[in-house]
Amino acid sequence: MGQGYVADEAGLAARVGELNAVASEVDGVIGTLGAAGCDLGPGELSAAVAEVMDEWSANLGDLRDKIDKTAANVRNALSNYQTLEDVNETRMRELANRQVVDDQLNVLRGAAVVTLAQQRGTP
Repeated sequence: MGQGYVADEAGLAARVGELNAVASEVDGVIGTLGAAGCDLGPGELSAAVAEVMDEWSANLGDLRDKIDKTAANVRNALSNYQTLEDVNETRMRELANRQVVDDQLNVLRGAAVVTLAQQRGTP
């Protein structure tokens, strides 16, 4: 491609993979928090710790959802970029082919004019 903006398609695909890996790690932390017991003995301490862990789990769930959405957005942007590149490449090829055909027809037309002029005896 010539000058202008060029997307790093491989880089974008790698970032999607990294985002998916981070989302998976966050899922693991959420699972660990959910599996952890909160029996810290009598009193309100266990309930307070359980409440904090539930809040952290919810916040991490929100974070994971945002990471998933970001990965999906990057994936869609990459797909859109690739589609536009394909469409533009096809259009440029069609334009170039039409130009080649027009140039060749102009050569043939010129040759026909010269041939007709020679046949009629005009220089």
